[in-house]
Amino acid sequence: MSVRKEIRKKGVVYVVDYYDPNGQRRRKAFKKAKDANAFDAKVQSLKHEGRYADVFETKKESTTTFDELADHYIVNFQNQKSFNSWKRQILRVLREKFGQRKLSEITYLDLETFRNQRKAIETSAGRTRSEARVNRELAVLKHMLNKAVEWGMLDVNPFKRGAKLLYKEDHGRLRRDQREIARSPLYLRHS
Repeated sequence: MSVRKEIRKKGVVYVVDYYDPNGQRRRKAFKKAKDANAFDAKVQSLKHEGRYADVFETKKESTTTFDELADHYIVNFQNQKSFNSWKRQILRVLREKFGQRKLSEITYLDLETFRNQRKAIETSAGRTRSEARVNRELAVLKHMLNKAVEWGMLDVNPFKRGAKLLYKEDHGRLRRDQREIARSPLYLRHS
């Protein structure tokens, strides 16, 4: 660790350069040399004692389970119009998948796997599950995990650790005439 003086556009700063417990390089700037030296001494002292939380902002692992989050979610959102019609069904599916898992253990890979499995599983009517339905399930899951972050149950929503997971939906609607043309034997022969 070291303290060095840097000249920047806004003036002189004193930078403390150190490594956190995970080996990540960190830098913190101070306007006064005495503040930088005090911080450097504090870091060295706490590092020697093995207490990182004060300086390194080590995040504690969440012990909240998905079921606990779901209970809080139900209490706060059960009065929505959509809740009793389709959100309750989605919550049942999500609880089956993530139930007793700790929120901090849910990864982006888990979310992507869930999406792909839901698309592959047929509906109770024996049809292929629509991309729109899978998107609704993912939207509820994402909202729940966002609320977990807001409620202090989770540090970062795993949805933010990768690309968008939602399927692209076809929002175009065919008029009745177009549907009839598309089903006609002449159209099928020429396509």
